[in-house]
Amino acid sequence: MVFSRYFSYSEVRTMTWDQVEEANAALDIHEEMLAAERARVAEEMQRRPSRLPAVKVKR
Repeated sequence: MVFSRYFSYSEVRTMTWDQVEEANAALDIHEEMLAAERARVAEEMQRRPSRLPAVKVKR
């Protein structure tokens, strides 16, 4: 099962315990992927200069 949305209360009530565990595992994987993406973006932001260097303009 691929985590793609939240389940409604009525859907969860009709799920078997195995389906609930599978959905929870898919959610954990999804959260790990989001955390990895956040870490990648944070690392990329660290490597960027804090601001653009000054450029002299000839007039």
